[in-house]
Amino acid sequence: MNQKINKSGRNSKTIWMIVFVIILFFGVIFAWRYWGVPREKVIEDETANWKIYRSKLYNFEIKYPSNWNAFDLTNSKIFSVGVTFSPFSETYLEEKGGALFGIYPTYSWKTDREYAQSMIEGFKLLNPDMESAMSDTSLCGVPAIKVEIKKHPIHMVNKQEGEGVLYFLTKDDKRLHINYHYPVTERERYKLIFEQMLSTFRFLE
Repeated sequence: MNQKINKSGRNSKTIWMIVFVIILFFGVIFAWRYWGVPREKVIEDETANWKIYRSKLYNFEIKYPSNWNAFDLTNSKIFSVGVTFSPFSETYLEEKGGALFGIYPTYSWKTDREYAQSMIEGFKLLNPDMESAMSDTSLCGVPAIKVEIKKHPIHMVNKQEGEGVLYFLTKDDKRLHINYHYPVTERERYKLIFEQMLSTFRFLE
């Protein structure tokens, strides 16, 4: 009789041990799954609520901050054609200059590289101390020429040191040059915004 009781007790302990191991096993898996596995970081799209400018004439679209202005320059006093984006009014830009992002069609028999070089030479006539660096790159999958500029002559009007970037690219029969610049003193305010805008630029299919 005692042997049966002891045997029964041992069986009961064995069962409880098995149950305990199973609970522990699934508990470890649960804890590892919900606390031990690194979760992917959610990257917020800061351009999600921006406005979209779309040009069917030049076959592109781009996003820009919702509180900025987009100027169609067909009848502008500043440029003859294209579009400019800026937090400032057109009158302010005309009289005082300021940070802006512009997209303009290229009308020239020159290649993108030759046209870029001619613009550099033109800028240097305005400011011989201007510094520039030209390189090959791509924009939305299209080969492009990139020109980085320091001591941008446009900002000399207000006796400020400016810097900016230009891109020259051709897709099919569409030739564009993209230009953004800002005073060096406001680099932190505008550079990231302009780079975000550039990342949203694309040619329409």
